[in-house]
Amino acid sequence: MGNTSVYARLASSFSTAAVRVRAIAATHPVATALVAGSALTAAAAAGWLLLRGHDARTAPQTSTATIGAPATDGARALATKLGDLTTADVAAYGLTDDTGASMDTLKVIDRPGGGYLGVSHTTVDGVFQTRVSTSTDLKTWHMSAPLGQHASQPAIAVAPDGTFVVAWEHDSLGGNWMQVSQYRTEADLLAGRATRSYEARRTLGRNEGTPNIESVTADAQGRLTVELGMHYYHGLLGGVDRQAHATLTDFSDWHAEVATEANDAFAATGYGGNLGDRDRIDVDGTPYTLIEVQGKRGDFSTWGVDLVDREHDRITPLDVRTAGGSDSVANPTASRITMPDGRPGMVATYYVFSEGSAPGEAGEALAAWRDT
Repeated sequence: MGNTSVYARLASSFSTAAVRVRAIAATHPVATALVAGSALTAAAAAGWLLLRGHDARTAPQTSTATIGAPATDGARALATKLGDLTTADVAAYGLTDDTGASMDTLKVIDRPGGGYLGVSHTTVDGVFQTRVSTSTDLKTWHMSAPLGQHASQPAIAVAPDGTFVVAWEHDSLGGNWMQVSQYRTEADLLAGRATRSYEARRTLGRNEGTPNIESVTADAQGRLTVELGMHYYHGLLGGVDRQAHATLTDFSDWHAEVATEANDAFAATGYGGNLGDRDRIDVDGTPYTLIEVQGKRGDFSTWGVDLVDREHDRITPLDVRTAGGSDSVANPTASRITMPDGRPGMVATYYVFSEGSAPGEAGEALAAWRDT
């Protein structure tokens, strides 16, 4: 996350710790965890009551909860919209492409000629494969081409010169790293023909990944600078993922650094587990970040999604509601798009954990809303 000064102010403003607790144990789309026992810690139970006011199993769900200083009206409204999939104008669950493959961690952008482009990953013979797909309605997707093997958690953006930039996490037995590829034309992208690629050497931890593309800019000579958010594995904290930021210049120079202020801000809220995948969306000129957070290390029942207001220094947890009442989601993405009816809107995707999911909702969920 590029704007780390936001998190320094956030960290200093928090006076109490709050932890969201989910009532299910879940399986992450990239890693499997065995959760021992089911008893909640006193701190986790207190955090749940703090956010909900009383037992969440019997009480109506509130659309947002605030950690630290109160959220702005804009952040509160955005968190409510992004969290309530039941209000979406377009919604789909358990997304698959026309080959029947899952579309995990789908990132959607407008297709320049109309319709939508999406990058996602699936597994083929036990190996992660990143793919690019197209759609005209956000619900049905045509798989165009694989983009990478041992590749997951992709992100996509259009560069100022009209080329396409795709980033993903490359996995290996020796650890994971980031790869960024450029595609000169849409035809090249849909055929999986990269113009150039960069595999980033790990500098922060033995695993680095879950990229999101913050921005792509070009200088006067047309050289691209790609700003990315990412995570790295922090073994010194007992084995947790923490946030980092990277800059790729002209597909030849890579610099990654720990997002210390972001990590400190979330630690100040009481989150002791992983800080994982994230995405940026700008609404009415305000930059926001959606990020998956884990309340307790090793406890996959404490996963949730927070909205960070990067201009006003606020964190608002999302209470994500699905049509069937699935309990836990992660891997959020969000994009401004043109809706299928031509009106402006936004789209969000989440991975719905299989355990605790409603029938037919496990896997990738998509929701899109028209602007009001």
